[in-house]
Amino acid sequence: MFGWIVRQQNTKFDNWRSQLRMVKNTAYAWRQALYFLSLVDVTRQRQAVASLRASMVGRPADWRQRFEPIAKGLEDVIDGVAFDKNGHHGPGRRFLGWSVGPHWLLPRARTAES
Repeated sequence: MFGWIVRQQNTKFDNWRSQLRMVKNTAYAWRQALYFLSLVDVTRQRQAVASLRASMVGRPADWRQRFEPIAKGLEDVIDGVAFDKNGHHGPGRRFLGWSVGPHWLLPRARTAES
């Protein structure tokens, strides 16, 4: 269910516009996956999270670190926890395809100093 999202998130794009489009599209796919998860029982929801986590293994560590709050947020929601008004709960985070300023899910741009 989440394999396409993980693959897209780990695809290299040439420019920032393509990267932003990828985030928007993967966030949209995430919402669709959440809808379908809402139709199944908790056992299957947890199996989907386990599958998501398995698809994250072997991906770049910096990406996993940025994406981990999304996976944790999904686990929290399945456990009945609600996000705060900013879309957070502890380390968990809501996955939105937009942000004010640089999107937190994208790698930081390299500067001349780095």
